[in-house]
Formats: sequence, structure tokens, C-alpha cells
Amino acid sequence: MIFTRTHFGQGGKCQPEIKKQNDKMERAPRYQELPSDYTYRYDYNDEYDILITQSNLGVGDKYELAKKENLNIKIPLDCSKLDYDENFVYLYSNKTIPFFDLFSKEQGWFTSYGKKNTMSGKAQILEFMEDKILIRNYNNQTIYFINKEGEIVSDVYKDIYVVRRPLYCQK
Repeated sequence: MIFTRTHFGQGGKCQPEIKKQNDKMERAPRYQELPSDYTYRYDYNDEYDILITQSNLGVGDKYELAKKENLNIKIPLDCSKLDYDENFVYLYSNKTIPFFDLFSKEQGWFTSYGKKNTMSGKAQILEFMEDKILIRNYNNQTIYFINKEGEIVSDVYKDIYVVRRPLYCQK
């Protein structure tokens, strides 16, 4: 959440200005077992779980895919931030794992077997649809689809409204 009043000495609770919208996102649920050593385990797919070890020293969380049948077999997910909370890891609709790094202005996704796909610049991944990626370009305030190679494969739009499919576009 982003808060409107965050100065020191403020009385009462902060009031949210913008509520995070993740209620319609795909998600991997956390196992209800008690976490050990600040590590949480999420049920990702048939083969892997996602392990998140929270740093108690403030040096950044650690993210890994771990084989379900042997949690000692791990694939590190090299990123500074995944979208998760105490109940879920949030995923794109194609079940890939989004990541972002605000400091380096980098974002992207991990495949179901841990391959990292990175985008940089002033753009935001909005959604995956079949073999296309819906992008909001903040350089020129437009929205369009690209393919996996980064080539624009649609018209360029000012706005897109998702109404449970299909998309409604405004040029």
C-alpha cells in the first residue's frame, strides 16, 4: 500500500491511498506448516515449491524453487523482490513468477523451471495472453502487445479495459 501521511509523530493508523490489486491474480498458496528459520513454503506446481527465506538482518529475502520430493534440491531465483504475502505468492495468468527490482528498474518473470526473463526500462508487464505480453510503456504513455522477442505485434493504444475477456481498447 501507498500511504498519504507518513511523517513522524502522526497519531492513529495510516490511511491507504491506493489499495494493492492482487485479488484477481493467479497465486500459489502457502503451506500451513509453521515456518522454520524465517522460511516460507508455497505450493507452486506439480514439480516445484517456492521457498522464501526472509532476512532478519535487512539484507534482502532469498527466493528458490525446490523440488517437492526433495526440498534440498533447489534452484535459486536471482532477483531482489517477488510479489508475495503471508498467504500467497502472486503469479501471472500463465503461472510464471513475476519479479521486480525498483533500484535497477528491472522486471520480468521466471519460468516454471527457474529460467529468468528480464525486461528493463520504463515499462510494466500487465499480463500474459497466449504467446503475447501486454505492456504499458511509460515513456510515451501507451499500451501494446509484444512477442517474446520484444517486438510490437499489435496496434498501440492509449488505454485498455479488461472486462473478463475480451479486451476493450482505445486508440
